[in-house]
Formats: sequence, structure tokens, C-alpha cells
Amino acid sequence: MGYGGRKRRQHKKPDTSGIKTVFTKKRGKLVMTQEKEVIRTKKELEDELKSLKEAKKHATKEKQIKKRQPAPIAERKALDHVPTTAGLRVDRKTRLERWRAKRELRAAKKEQRRLAKQRREELRAKEVDIKNFLGDEFFAPAGDAADEAEPQAKTSPRPAASSEPPRKSPKLAAASPQGAPAGAPRKSPRASPKVAAATTSLKVAAAATSPKVAAAMATTSPKVAAATTSPKV
Repeated sequence: MGYGGRKRRQHKKPDTSGIKTVFTKKRGKLVMTQEKEVIRTKKELEDELKSLKEAKKHATKEKQIKKRQPAPIAERKALDHVPTTAGLRVDRKTRLERWRAKRELRAAKKEQRRLAKQRREELRAKEVDIKNFLGDEFFAPAGDAADEAEPQAKTSPRPAASSEPPRKSPKLAAASPQGAPAGAPRKSPRASPKVAAATTSLKVAAAATSPKVAAAMATTSPKVAAATTSPKV
């Protein structure tokens, strides 16, 4: 017989680590209920939490879509309530006509720009006679202008010299220094030699460019007319 008819599992105890036992009384009897605890890993719990969050998000979105739904139409209109007078072909034709009109306008503007550019190029390439444009007086030599100015300077009458001393205004008399004589002319502070030379050169240049200017200068100052005939000019 071996073990005397005893089984090998009689000394083994069941594993009750994952089982929760609850004792309750039912009709006066003590009843034991076993509840097995479900033990899961961390990854399984995270996956379940993620699926729950996705389900909640989906439910919230469906609720918002349902809330935005329009109210049902109580009485629907007939199919021929607003008949269509035009369709896709008519719309395409209208759009094509509008595009053609804009194309013609663009072509006209392009032609205007081309003509304006052509006119500008022709104006730049046009040759102009500078003598006719500026006149013969501009190109006249300095000697001719002086010769024309000399007769006018000779014929112009000079004012007669008076024997009376020049009169002096009260303001100039007050501004004159104490030691200066009463009839002495007052010198201007601006009458420096450099300023006088520059003024004479400008007058000579003006007389050389235009005979009319030379004649006008000669009437007022004969020295300028004589300076125009010098070889330096």
C-alpha cells in the first residue's frame, strides 16, 4: 500500500494569498464567501486609464455635436419650391466671359505701357541743335560783346560834377568816429580787396556771355567794359 492509503496532497495547504474571505450569516448559518483579488501590472492599469480617457473624450464630442444639431423641420418644402434657372454650365460661361473681359483690359494697359516706353526712348534719342536752342548770344565770343558795349559806354552821358560837398545824413554823422573830418567819406567794412576782385570777375563773366548784360554793365561802370577787352578774358 505504501502510505497506508493516504494521498500525497493531504499535507498541502491551498494558496489563499490572492483570495479574500468574507463570513456572513444566512438564515442562522455561518457562510464563507471567497472573493478573488484581481492583480494586474502597471502597464495594464495605464492602458485601461488611457482607454477610459479616450472614451470620455469621445462622449464629450458626441454630446457637443448633438447639442449643435438644428431643430427638426416641422413642414418640409416641396422639391420645386425654388427652381434653378441656371446651373454649372451657365456659371462656367459667365466666369469665362468675365475672364475674357479682364484679358482685353490687361492687353490694353500693356499696349499703353509699351507706347509710353517707346515715346520716352524716342525722346531720349532725339538730336537737338544746341545753337538754335540756346541762341547765338550764348556762343558769341567775349570780344564781340565788349565791342558792342563800348559805343554805348561812350555815348552814355555822365553826370556833371558838383562843387558842393556831399551831404551827410544825421545817422551817418552820429556813427562816424570822433577824429574823422566832417566831409571825409565813410569806408564800408565790407569793401575788402578780395570782395572787390570777385565782384569784378563776376561782372566780366556776365558781360562775356550776353551782349545785353555787357551793355547794361557798361552804362553803369565803364571800367567793366574796358576789362572785357583784355586778353585774359
